[in-house]
Amino acid sequence: MHFSIPETEVRSGENGSSYVAYNIHVNGVLHCRVRYSQLLGLHEQVRLPVSLPVFLFSVFASLYTHTHTQLFFF
Repeated sequence: MHFSIPETEVRSGENGSSYVAYNIHVNGVLHCRVRYSQLLGLHEQVRLPVSLPVFLFSVFASLYTHTHTQLFFF
């Protein structure tokens, strides 16, 4: 599946204030229009813990060091 936000629209709300609507396309077809607050809520639900990249970096660093050492002594 390919998700994209190729365009935005300025719309007016119920109380007369304007806001930006983001057009979400799935596989090239318009799926829905959402406000920034809705996108932010989705991001907060699906984001990964902050410590995960640090953990992965330490695993990959030790793996790289081990592989580099093996190649050096080969």
